[in-house]
Amino acid sequence: MSDELDLYSIQKYVNDIGVHQCFSPQYIQRSCISSEELAFNIKLTNRCIKNWDELKNTIPGVSYVDILNSTLKSNGMPNKVKSTNQMETRLLNLCSKVRGYLKGKSGRKYETIASAERNFSVRWHELENFYHAEEKLSIASEKVTLVEKERDNLQKRCENLYQSLLQEKTSRKCAEENAMEYSDNLETLKAENLHLYEYVEKIEELSKFENLGKKIPDLKERQQRRKIQELKTKVQTALWFTETFGLKLSSVTFQDDDGKCHPLEYKYQAQEKRSFKDLPEDDQEKIQQILFITDKFCIGEAAYHELTMMDGGEQLPRSYLVKQCKHAMDQLCHISRTPGKADGAQLDFKRELQEQIKKQIDLAEFLKDPTNKLKVKISGDGAQMTRLTNFVIMSFSLLDNDDVMSSKGNHTVAVIKGEESYDLLKTSCSEFFSEVNKILQDGKIDIDGLQIPVEIYLGALGDYLFLLIIMGMKCATSDFSCLWCLIHKHDRHDMSKELKYYCEEPLKRTLESIKENAKNNKYSCAHRPLLNISLDHVVPDELHLMLRVTDVLTKNLVDEAVAWDHKENLNKAPCQRTTAHVDALKQAIASCGISFNIWEKKNADGKASGLFEFTSLMGSDKKILMKELPPKLKDILKPKSCNTIVQIWENFHELYTMLGESDPSDEYIQTFFEKAKHWIVLFNSLAGECEG
Repeated sequence: MSDELDLYSIQKYVNDIGVHQCFSPQYIQRSCISSEELAFNIKLTNRCIKNWDELKNTIPGVSYVDILNSTLKSNGMPNKVKSTNQMETRLLNLCSKVRGYLKGKSGRKYETIASAERNFSVRWHELENFYHAEEKLSIASEKVTLVEKERDNLQKRCENLYQSLLQEKTSRKCAEENAMEYSDNLETLKAENLHLYEYVEKIEELSKFENLGKKIPDLKERQQRRKIQELKTKVQTALWFTETFGLKLSSVTFQDDDGKCHPLEYKYQAQEKRSFKDLPEDDQEKIQQILFITDKFCIGEAAYHELTMMDGGEQLPRSYLVKQCKHAMDQLCHISRTPGKADGAQLDFKRELQEQIKKQIDLAEFLKDPTNKLKVKISGDGAQMTRLTNFVIMSFSLLDNDDVMSSKGNHTVAVIKGEESYDLLKTSCSEFFSEVNKILQDGKIDIDGLQIPVEIYLGALGDYLFLLIIMGMKCATSDFSCLWCLIHKHDRHDMSKELKYYCEEPLKRTLESIKENAKNNKYSCAHRPLLNISLDHVVPDELHLMLRVTDVLTKNLVDEAVAWDHKENLNKAPCQRTTAHVDALKQAIASCGISFNIWEKKNADGKASGLFEFTSLMGSDKKILMKELPPKLKDILKPKSCNTIVQIWENFHELYTMLGESDPSDEYIQTFFEKAKHWIVLFNSLAGECEG
């Protein structure tokens, strides 16, 4: 029967159906029931109900309940209504009533009645029970016990093999390091030989150049000086090999056709300090700046050498000093390949942390207070560089430093090519996580013989997904996606609970509970955490929280403006249709100093899809929008919901401002919690009135 139902276009009326949990107080009072008995409310149009009645009369053996369940399934609802006589009678009465309303109607009056909406409430006891997971889990646990016994036997057999594999891996690693060293030396020699070969080829080409212009005696004095200077440079280039004999070019004298001599003098500055390390700090800094420019603009060593040999190039640092500077900077850190098959590079986290602490923290002053702890934040994020290329970046920062929020304050320790996932991080960052967990276990780090207390936090340069991956949990759309408590996603809308309700047992999560639940894949815990860090030291990124919320608020404004224009243009000729409300919204946002546009997506055939997109704004633009847009919304929104929407924007801006408090008190936290609850209730109050 379900196969026959699939033949009909239930999707045709998917936009005429909505499911929500906002119940009419009049209906609750009239039905003499409690709101807790109601599961959800289905809002549907008379046109959709008429379609159900036609399906019932067309398909033999199908019931109204079957049609209702198929409709819920097509709308992404996991619930299923029980097939009872009472439910079948309710749906029959509803269809009969709508059939009577539409009978004999046509034209605009028919469309008005067909587009009218009705509410159909479903109670909890009318739903089939989907929670047999515990029984299945019990059976699966027994099977797991048997498998664990077999695993123990296999583990004992594998220990000897594992030891031999470790020995083989050590020897193989030594061989790879030797091979890599030989390969690096070979590549260095090849590069030097290629450079010398190109240089010789260049000299040969220059030696073939002839003077195609006038001769020197035929030129005026100024042109003679320019020509002689050019000749001086070419002579020095041609006689480059004299230094290999321990000789320096001092002077060259030429005689023209008139018998006049033209001496060329070569002056060399005394260069007692030829090594980069022996130069003064000012000269070293100058060479480092030259090296930065050559790297930034991809200027090769050969090209820079040619610049130093040109007229005026004697003012530039010698090319061999720049090369020595490059080698000296390469020795500042040791870069190694990350484990696993994915391409990646990493630094030694412990060594880098020690270096940054010594540079940025006055240890003598820090250790005067024995209660001080050095705060270190571990961060990471995935980045999409091209359509097919993704990278994962791991970094750390010192929270005690002033530049912690700038790029200078974040220090990258690993870059891996691939999409961010638990398996990739576990394999490629295993050495990094091992070092972090060792410091977490010890609670301190050794710096020049001093034991510095360390407190590590886990943050995110990017989204909430990264924190979930590190802690071994499923994605943000799973049933128990909250990292800090066990609240179900269907219960998150309940604002009647106090703050301590989520921070105490039995809802409070801990690191140990995540490890335990990961064994049985319970409460959205899929793997063991990669870092053994307490959950009160795991902090989400406030910027991305703001971006996601404001994305939803902006989309709601766009959807309402588009729907308003569509409704007003419904009975107009195509040439008379306008986008007045969309244009008003764009003008209001543009008046805040932000470039913003709204456009309709095209299908593959180039026709309009009916879906609208808008400009994705940066964090700085979103902050300006929250501050300046709300007062301008009063003239462009529907009067019925205008004040509520403006208050939602203003209250969220207040919440985001409060979120930036660096040292909040308990009273401040409680005030923030109450304001956040009020904001959510206010946002949910628009359910059924505004889209989104």
